[in-house]
Amino acid sequence: MLVRMTWYIEEQEKVYLDYNATTPIDKDVKQSIVDAFNIWGNPSSNNELGKKAKDGIEEARENVARLLHVSAKEIFFTSGGTETNNWVIYNCIEHRKAVWGRDYKPHIIASAIEHPSILEPLRDLKKKQEIGKLKLIDLTEISIDLETGRVKLNDLEEAFCERTCLVSVMTANNETGVIQPVAEVAEIARKCENKFESRIFVHSDVSQAIGKIDVNVNALNVDFVTVTGHKFYGPRIGALVLRDESKVPLRALFLGGNQERSKRAGTENTPLIVGLGKAAQVALSGLQSYSKHMQKIRDYFEKQLKEKLNDEIMINFEASERLPNTS
Repeated sequence: MLVRMTWYIEEQEKVYLDYNATTPIDKDVKQSIVDAFNIWGNPSSNNELGKKAKDGIEEARENVARLLHVSAKEIFFTSGGTETNNWVIYNCIEHRKAVWGRDYKPHIIASAIEHPSILEPLRDLKKKQEIGKLKLIDLTEISIDLETGRVKLNDLEEAFCERTCLVSVMTANNETGVIQPVAEVAEIARKCENKFESRIFVHSDVSQAIGKIDVNVNALNVDFVTVTGHKFYGPRIGALVLRDESKVPLRALFLGGNQERSKRAGTENTPLIVGLGKAAQVALSGLQSYSKHMQKIRDYFEKQLKEKLNDEIMINFEASERLPNTS
């Protein structure tokens, strides 16, 4: 019986339900990547092939910016979300130490449900500090409310101090789907800036939210945003959104070239950048219909579970605002 059942399962068409981990590449996105291999010139070269490649990159930048309601000049392409998150962390630490001195110990606040590419670098810096008695960082992790799944704003506000240089709270959680109060976090940070007379940067990883809900970076009032392409039917690269470079410093991640306005040296991956731009275009064009469709399916799924299982099932944070595709 076990053998027959195993055969039956293997023969059936598989249903993939792990879209918050990664998504398949959209067919139009895939085609745009294939087509972009034909514009193989170096985007930094002052010749016809190079200009075509540069044009493809800049069009992609415009598409990503349009999806997020920002300016194209605020978009910097990266290898993915992990690189972007690490860049933001080390950029803010280095900026604060440059202003206040190398012996200064910056303080960083992050929610306890952040992606490992936020929490692990921060915990590593804190651990190195404890072992080597170095003045690296102080870290405060803010837990979530077990009733709502949202970060505890009162605890967050109490955590700020005169040494706080960065607060990082994701826009939506990949496991619960709960949408976090990022705009309120930013409002608290701005209030604490005035209180302590010290600049506090606000970062949000919007990777899980893109393509599922409208992500308006200006409305969030953050300084840095992380974008990950493979979360919305795009290739496995990413982007950093830096709002108002005149007010928010960004140190170069890599040196050795003028790519990405000299902030990330290295010849650009034109095909994947073009693919990311196409994914942004596709996400924007179908956002409302996709969001409504997924919420309808999610609500039906949860309704059926409750009818079949009665009191034996509990929907986590059911009353909270959640991503339309996540239960």
